[in-house]
Parts: sequence; C-alpha cells; structure tokens
Amino acid sequence: MVGTLRQLMRGLVVYYNMNNYTSWGLTEQREYQNDLDYIYSHHTKDGYDNNLDEKVSKTTGVYGELTEHAVEHIMHELRDEFQNNRGVFYDLGSGTGKVVAHIALGSQLSKVCGIEFDTLRYDKSIKLINSIKFPRAIPNIIHGDFFKHNYSDASIIYFDNIMWYDYLLKDKKLVMKLFKTVNKGTIIVSKHEIPYINGRKTSIKLNTSYNWSGGCITYYENIS
Repeated sequence: MVGTLRQLMRGLVVYYNMNNYTSWGLTEQREYQNDLDYIYSHHTKDGYDNNLDEKVSKTTGVYGELTEHAVEHIMHELRDEFQNNRGVFYDLGSGTGKVVAHIALGSQLSKVCGIEFDTLRYDKSIKLINSIKFPRAIPNIIHGDFFKHNYSDASIIYFDNIMWYDYLLKDKKLVMKLFKTVNKGTIIVSKHEIPYINGRKTSIKLNTSYNWSGGCITYYENIS
C-alpha cells in the first residue's frame, strides 16, 4: 500500500511537470524525479539548528518548509510565469535551499535566488546547491537580510510569512521596507495574506512541514 501510494504521488509530480513542459522526454522526467528524491531525502529537521539569537530562534527564526508537492503545485498554478525564460524568482528566508533547488530544476526561469540570514542554514543550502547539476539557472543563495534586498527584477516572490504576520501587522513600515523595490504586477506567493498590500488575490493550498496548508497568491499593486 505504501509503495503504491508513493508511485501515485510520483505520478502527480510527472503530471504537473508534463502540464508545464510537454517537450520533456522520459529520461529528463526520470532525472528530474531523481533530483527531487535527493533534495527531499534531506529531513526538515536539518533546518532546525541555527546560529540565531534565542529570541529570534523562537519567533521569526522558527523553521518550516514547503513539501515537494506544494512546490509542484505552485509551478502548476503559475505555469505560464514559470515557463518565462526571462522570469526571476526569490525565496525570502530560503532555509536549507530545497525550494530554490526544486524551482531551478523544474522551471525555465533565468534567475532563481534564495535569501537566508542564518549562517548554518545558508551553509547547508550552499552544500545542497553544489551537489546538484542544474540544466538551466543555478540557484544563487544570498547570505543576508531579505528586508535589505532589491527586488526590482523579481517576477515571482515566495515568502513564508506565518511567523512574520503579527510583526508586519503591527509595523506598516516593515511592509513598506520589504516592498520598497517590488514592481507592480510582481506575483507574491505567501502562507498568509501580507498586511497592507493591495492587488488581486487568490487562495492556493500549500502543504508544509508544520501542517499549515493555507496560502495566498497576490498580484501586487501597491501598499495602503
């Protein structure tokens, strides 16, 4: 039963993939699935250890990540955008690098970038990226504060904002700082609606390691 379920779940990945990239042959699909198996063989707990101070570690530094099928679902729902060979993707708080590695393997984007503040998670993400052969864009992992980055080239941004929601709600200036360089029309995929930002919004199911399946896609317009 378990083996059958795994085969069905693998078929789901191929189904999404074929909807996005019908030109892929069986060899490419097998290589893709083998790479995903390798990426997700790394346990979520690998991201638990960190060098953050105690307060941050227990609040905005709490670790969680999308499941393999949640990432596939994002690429399926936004398949036209992920086929854009001039598109640019950012993962804010990219952890151990699984999402950016997966996106780089399964999309046609020209640039895939993760931003991670914690040194241990950053180091693990670099190790993961260096262990994979990417057919197109090689993910770029930035060690730094995602509030200070320029996103003027972004077409899609992923932000797991569950632990940030209350802070952003209480301090609009943080939202303004984060979105200072984000252009109108940029697609924001988040775990919770981001306070104060306007734009067309739709719901999306995004399963995570911490059992919160909600998600939101916002076609960014402005802040009010």
